[in-house]
Amino acid sequence: MPPQVLAAAVVLQTLHGLSDADTVQALRCDLRWKAACGLGLYDTACDPSLLTYFRRRLARSRRPNRIFEAVGEVVAATGVLKGRQRRALDSAVLDDAVATQDTVTQLIAAIRATIRHVPGAAQVAADCCTAHDYGDPAHVAVEPDTGLFTAVALRPGSGAAHHEAALAVDLLAEETSPVEVFGDAAYSSGACRQALTGAGHRVVIKPAPLRPAVPGGFDLDDFAVDTAGSTVTFPAGHQVALSAPSGRNQQRKAFFTGQCAGCPLRSRCTKAKAGRILTIRPHHDELAAARRQAATDPVWQDDYRRWRPPVERAIAWIVARGNRRLRYIGTIKNNAWLHTRAALNLRTLINLGLTRTGNAWTLVPN
Repeated sequence: MPPQVLAAAVVLQTLHGLSDADTVQALRCDLRWKAACGLGLYDTACDPSLLTYFRRRLARSRRPNRIFEAVGEVVAATGVLKGRQRRALDSAVLDDAVATQDTVTQLIAAIRATIRHVPGAAQVAADCCTAHDYGDPAHVAVEPDTGLFTAVALRPGSGAAHHEAALAVDLLAEETSPVEVFGDAAYSSGACRQALTGAGHRVVIKPAPLRPAVPGGFDLDDFAVDTAGSTVTFPAGHQVALSAPSGRNQQRKAFFTGQCAGCPLRSRCTKAKAGRILTIRPHHDELAAARRQAATDPVWQDDYRRWRPPVERAIAWIVARGNRRLRYIGTIKNNAWLHTRAALNLRTLINLGLTRTGNAWTLVPN
């Protein structure tokens, strides 16, 4: 099937929020889809796996964002954004979709999928991947020792009966490669802010509200956190040292377990029998400053009231079309997927009267 037909199918798939299987079914049975994609009446479309293959090639090509660029050219040609220099962006539509799993859990799941779908993989895993019992459905904490990563060498050959074998191996390759998972805090917050700032945008953080352990009680901002001095002080005066950064997210801990027993404010602080333990994340100072700004800065508050409604409407519009959750694992695939979402702008342009006049795109109000 020609690449231009597949590109048109991907755009239509985006507009309608369909799965690969439903997209192929529409190409086979819907005359409107056939006409839009340039297919003949009796053309039988393709296997759904071809759409997966096309997106993979597109993401790794020299112009992975060509669909995004084409839609951008249409937007520019209509002049619909002329004179509009300010944009508002909310990352919650992505951040809320991320399910956090530790690396070992993801690797185990990927190896299990490979065992299920790739002929001969079970024996290879039994010989090479000895760090975990992959037949045991229970989660077991293991260290990524000898052979846990070696199953990435598996490749579905002529004996692979279905494209799911290739997908399982690709997933395993993603899990074992040194690529940051899209949605990880270090990527989605740090790198995103750097990119926006570098492009000349003003980045405003709208912090998530804090939830106290006891309703109406003390939350994180009631504690005096000195990250430079590595201390945390409770409102009653108890002070403890912060632990050294640890774990994948470099979190630090403040253990008040020894001070809670006789503290007169305990009922407003924690319900834990052992006492209060605070978790301090790497960007604590920045988030605390953002919470103070949101609570006290009238300029920030005016900006937020002005720009929140259109952002919320845009998020609701996107979510309604099946784009609430990231569909893939890995930065390459999700970056391509997010840029393809730009095709949704075509729906707005169509509603505004998008028309092709000669060789130019124009807006003709209905």
